[in-house]
Amino acid sequence: MPAMTRLQLADLARLAGISAFHFHRLFSSYFGESVAACARRLRLERAARRLLIEHASVTEVAGDAGYATPAAFTRAFRKQFGASPRAMVGARLGVRPAPAVQRADLPEGPVWRYRQPVRVLGVQRTGPYDRAPWTAWTALFEALAARGVAEVSCERIGIPVDWPEVTEDSALRYEACAALPPTLPAEGEVFERTIEGGRYAVFTHHGPYAKLPAAYEAIFWHWYPSAAQAGQVELRDCPSFDLYLSSPYERVAPAKLRTEIHVPVK
Repeated sequence: MPAMTRLQLADLARLAGISAFHFHRLFSSYFGESVAACARRLRLERAARRLLIEHASVTEVAGDAGYATPAAFTRAFRKQFGASPRAMVGARLGVRPAPAVQRADLPEGPVWRYRQPVRVLGVQRTGPYDRAPWTAWTALFEALAARGVAEVSCERIGIPVDWPEVTEDSALRYEACAALPPTLPAEGEVFERTIEGGRYAVFTHHGPYAKLPAAYEAIFWHWYPSAAQAGQVELRDCPSFDLYLSSPYERVAPAKLRTEIHVPVK
């Protein structure tokens, strides 16, 4: 995977239309950490996920995370996670669910699908994944209703940006997104982004949304390692997402809800 793009504080402030001083104060007040600390944490969390899921080498992830040497990366990693990369990987792998449990949670699939890029409007919320998605969707629907969009009959896409294995619950990010026409621009806290096109491994989850985290865990702890070892699949550098197939305006029993989990692959 390519190294992460680095944005300077001045660049972010310019995008927000305010001074660097005020941007830094607002950012730190809202997120509870400085811009530099947030960027460092996200780079290290991304590196940790690659170590755990992709079994990448410390040397490889150190360079992609912006560290000149593996030793410098290891020092920063230990400060962030309280353990060296090798120790953290060993500890996390040691508590992986039993294979039988993983298979029980594994969704139907995958099928291989190519998607075109899609423009969406969204709202982000942070917090545990048993709460953040609900607050994000409520905020998005309320913002759209205030602009005269009473119903959303388009694609509804949820993006669990972070991975609970390496990110604290309070810092987990979730984006509730709706594919809407470009005549409806982003406004206020509603942002615009493009869901990347390309090839996806698509799993179908049948059941409550509350069980989606377990489905993700089964995919990345059970399906992906086996498929990658067999040379069948390699992840792309963009987030997985949920495509909600059940209508939010109809009464659907939790057991009958259907959600497609899209995992970006090469």
